[in-house]
Amino acid sequence: GGGALNEDNIGQVAQKAKILHLDVDFETSWRRLSLDPLVRPLALKGENYMRYLFEKRQKIFAQIPWKLSNSDGTDLKALAASFWGGLR
Repeated sequence: GGGALNEDNIGQVAQKAKILHLDVDFETSWRRLSLDPLVRPLALKGENYMRYLFEKRQKIFAQIPWKLSNSDGTDLKALAASFWGGLR
């Protein structure tokens, strides 16, 4: 989300909580956003603008240690168990 545009926000949140990056490709993200642009007002600016934001945020998202993605062969059940187990 928009909070990811500021690395300081990520750092402050990470000091008190775990951050989980739900990693999807742009096409999946755009398809979901465009289903109801009134809920996601930035989607009203169009696909090109959303692609720009998506790409801009990738370097920040890459710094988040916990990532949930099925595009890289990650065992999602093991990752989820590790993530939730680390919260205790």
